[in-house]
Amino acid sequence: QAQFPNEKRLDLFDYRHQTTVTKRQINGLLDFSFIDERQNVIFIGPPGVGKTHLAIGIGHEAIQAGYKVLFRNALTLVEELELAEMKGELKK
Repeated sequence: QAQFPNEKRLDLFDYRHQTTVTKRQINGLLDFSFIDERQNVIFIGPPGVGKTHLAIGIGHEAIQAGYKVLFRNALTLVEELELAEMKGELKK
């Protein structure tokens, strides 16, 4: 139901090729306090650096911890928000 575009796991992420985020930082998100505190985590960068892999991996871990997850990339999210605004349903 999360609508992940593909299967990615955190244990398969290669941190050697990604120097702007560490395994320690990602593992620090796995207490899911950002979800409980209604905060966002956004990965920004050029194509091919692992943003989607990390987001999906964290999503899988969140599901295992009992959270509900819905995956959206930035373009799809913006399109959905614009459509809801045009329909007058943005607050909903």
